[in-house]
Amino acid sequence: ERSKEIERVNHEQELVVKQIKREAENELRAKEAEMGRLKHVQEIELERVERERDNEASRLNREHELRVERMKREQESSVQRLQQRLEDDARQHGAEIERLQREKEDMERVRARLELMRVKADEEMK
Repeated sequence: ERSKEIERVNHEQELVVKQIKREAENELRAKEAEMGRLKHVQEIELERVERERDNEASRLNREHELRVERMKREQESSVQRLQQRLEDDARQHGAEIERLQREKEDMERVRARLELMRVKADEEMK
């Protein structure tokens, strides 16, 4: 009877050990599944952060490109205004030079007539 008691106790101990082992394996599987889920969540979060970073970089690049384009347009407009002013000044100076040239020619004709009149006057006096 004592050996049956020992056998029964050993059997119960084996059942308890198997139960503990099953519980430990289940707990291990549950922890592995939780780690897999957390890793997946972490990957999704990392992708989201990378997308946000890329979107922010794209936004900043677009803003920079727009600023550069605006500055180029302003510079081109300024250059065109300066070029127009130079052309206007050149036309104005050209017209003024032509006017001065005509005045000079008029004065030379007057001087030539005066010289002619002086020569005639000198001849009449002789």
